[in-house]
Amino acid sequence: MRRRRADQRWTWSREGDKATSHTLYRLPATIMRGTLRSGPAAAPYLLIVCILSAASEPRSSAGRPLREDFAFADVVASGAGPPPAHMMSAAAAAPAPSPLSPFEGNKVRAFASKKNQAAHNLMDAIKQVQNVTEFYRRWGEDRPITSLGACYTSDRHLSGFEIAATTAYSPQDCQAKCQMDGHCWGWTYFGDSNQCSLAEGGPEKGHTMAESGKKIVSGPKSCGWPRPNNPVREDEKIEEALDELIPTLSMDSKIGQLIFLVQFRTTVENLKLTAAGAAQIPRPPHGMSLKDTLKLFDQLYDESLKVGDGIPVMFVTNAVHGNTMIKGATIFPHNIAIGAANDPDLARRVGEATALEMAVAGFDWTEAPTVAVARDIRWGRTYESYSSSPQRVKNMAFAMVRGLQGDPNNDKDFLSDAHVIATCKHWIGDGASSKGITYGDVHLEEEEFRDVHGLPFVACIEAGVQSIMPSYTAYHGTSMHGNWFLNSAVLKGMMDFQGFVISDFDGWVWNAVPGCSVDNCPATIGTGIDQLLVGYGDYQKLMSGIKKAVETGELPEERFNNAVRRVLRTKMRLGLMGPRARTTRQRPSERKYAGRTEYFNNKKHRQVAREAVRKSVVLLKNHRKALPIKPQMRVLVAGPAANDKTKMMGGWTLDLFGQNIEQADFPQATTVFEALRREMKKRGGSATFSETGWVKDYSEYDLAVFVTGEEPYAEIKGDLADPEKSRSLDHGTRHVADFETLDMLQKSKLPTVTILLSGRPLYVNKYINKSHAFMAAWLPGSEGGNGIADLLLGDFDFSGTLSFPWPRHPCQTLSQPWALPDGQTHLFPLGYGLDYKHNKTIPQLPENWVFEC
Repeated sequence: MRRRRADQRWTWSREGDKATSHTLYRLPATIMRGTLRSGPAAAPYLLIVCILSAASEPRSSAGRPLREDFAFADVVASGAGPPPAHMMSAAAAAPAPSPLSPFEGNKVRAFASKKNQAAHNLMDAIKQVQNVTEFYRRWGEDRPITSLGACYTSDRHLSGFEIAATTAYSPQDCQAKCQMDGHCWGWTYFGDSNQCSLAEGGPEKGHTMAESGKKIVSGPKSCGWPRPNNPVREDEKIEEALDELIPTLSMDSKIGQLIFLVQFRTTVENLKLTAAGAAQIPRPPHGMSLKDTLKLFDQLYDESLKVGDGIPVMFVTNAVHGNTMIKGATIFPHNIAIGAANDPDLARRVGEATALEMAVAGFDWTEAPTVAVARDIRWGRTYESYSSSPQRVKNMAFAMVRGLQGDPNNDKDFLSDAHVIATCKHWIGDGASSKGITYGDVHLEEEEFRDVHGLPFVACIEAGVQSIMPSYTAYHGTSMHGNWFLNSAVLKGMMDFQGFVISDFDGWVWNAVPGCSVDNCPATIGTGIDQLLVGYGDYQKLMSGIKKAVETGELPEERFNNAVRRVLRTKMRLGLMGPRARTTRQRPSERKYAGRTEYFNNKKHRQVAREAVRKSVVLLKNHRKALPIKPQMRVLVAGPAANDKTKMMGGWTLDLFGQNIEQADFPQATTVFEALRREMKKRGGSATFSETGWVKDYSEYDLAVFVTGEEPYAEIKGDLADPEKSRSLDHGTRHVADFETLDMLQKSKLPTVTILLSGRPLYVNKYINKSHAFMAAWLPGSEGGNGIADLLLGDFDFSGTLSFPWPRHPCQTLSQPWALPDGQTHLFPLGYGLDYKHNKTIPQLPENWVFEC
């Protein structure tokens, strides 16, 4: 770490990170290690405590901070506000899990409420942290501190002004409890008794240094978070318009802006009822057509101008790998494949094409990209992750957001008619959930949590992202939909996120927020969520609950108004309303690109999709140069996936789980067999399809191409940690008939090339052993067949590399490396990939692992 400006900041960079360095605001624990000594260099710490002390700055009736002439006003203006009342000194009541049985899954910790104390005055908070800084500085000078990582200290504890005592199963859990207490500034964990002591204030309140036993660990509220260089700053005209507008809005109109209509409830009737701020496209069987989409959007838009105060509704979709909820769109490879291509420029062009095809259908906003760093491949959303490498995810996230939204440094490009709002999700740590469970818990220490799972969000903010969605997971037992510290203090405060935070589908229920039900959860707004994606809840009960909470003060009016402000600010930036409103961003069917099919699945977009396939397929084995296929060969193509378009798509394609789709739904797609038949005929060869691989005379063929693939899935339906399902990664146990086909081909003595279509790395040792060549083609989308054929025939060389390590045995996940006797932890490491110039002999792989996953 090196100094940047002596009065304010430190730059934070990682080896190999070529992107702009970020500012990392550190808490006083850094001083324990002697990083700082005294004087102006202590200034960075003031910012953190300004946020964590929940200073109540003066605000206008519209919820906008009155800008005072003091440092850090930009962070105070984030609207983070004080922590909700139930988080003030409440962590002591949170029962800790047994060390032998860590908290996970859908269990909910009950937080007891304690009377809310007045928030510290801003300047008092600054004075307090100066004292704390001096205290830590002197402590560090007196004696070197033994460090547990970069933030914790051992063999010492803080005492003298304890505000709460509770149990915890680790130092990390103790720190998380401190973060959820509005008054806590430091903590001590006693390992012998699993006790956690939370402390408030500085040395003037009686803190002392005390010698203790060997199992004592202490630390600050936070180890510090990066300060991204956010290119999207306040627009004075928009802020002035918001100052004028918000006080004039009725309470019902304000609440309506915080409601998001989910796809199966997007109707004109529900829009009348709620005056909702956003509406998701319906998902009827086999998808929506362009014509029907624009017709529905016009009806909803017209109604939104009549209800409430006439604020236009935003139209939303899950464009996870293209505008894939609309029939006939270009379907790009899923994120795991884009990560394997490892080409940021390609990712940007995929984002641009997706945004333009969304504009043709009248959309304003996509709930994408997923920027999770997936660390357990049993997770059902692994294919939505670009990589297990935070650096790859960071690079792809930045590029994809730029492609979707445009360049925030160019006013004519940013959120222009050809661009849409992007959503980076899921904040934070969804890829680190215990056992890969979608609704699970995350048990990481804060610094790993920040440096691995927070890094992609730094990239998102630096790309100008306008929306962020929290995860279904919990962090040390606290639901991410109820975590004031991470949603408000960190994301909106320290990291300076200027957009709005949208909940996931009933996100306050799956990992429950204390005091909430499916029909009532103003508390989640209090912790920093700005808009609610309401799934099964009763709209009227939910809205009346918010209204009552504001009236009684349970939900502070300034937090409520700030949520409304953030949603409306984004609408104004988009050009839907306000001083930047554009005629080309009004009624959906009358917009610049609406209904213009020349921009929908056009040749340019198909070429980008085909390029993405070529660059993402990873060659794992090519024994005796079985590939490329020679021009006049007679090729036998086998396996049901070889001629099945649905297996190239995965989830989030016309249907969430991908289980209600048919071949006929994808006339724009080309299978592997169709592409090979076309190309081999051009070259004087042939390609014949046999689903089972059986033919009368194998001597009539020179080569077999066998394609096997997973059935489509998404989210929880793809989780492999469910006790009622097999937890094994063994592809063969789930696709017995496929393996029998490959076995038949091997016995025929035909050289065989195997292509795996999957949303994650799988245990396929038996498949690799029986194949002369083996390719991981992921979920390649509508150009999958064409892009794969380009590689098989040698028209292009392989360049894809693994975005995840490949498992050596059926129970191996990234979080459980299971080191083996030969010292290797994975069959193929992250970044592995062959090409036609560099072949590698793969020895016979072990097949008879005895593990119970």
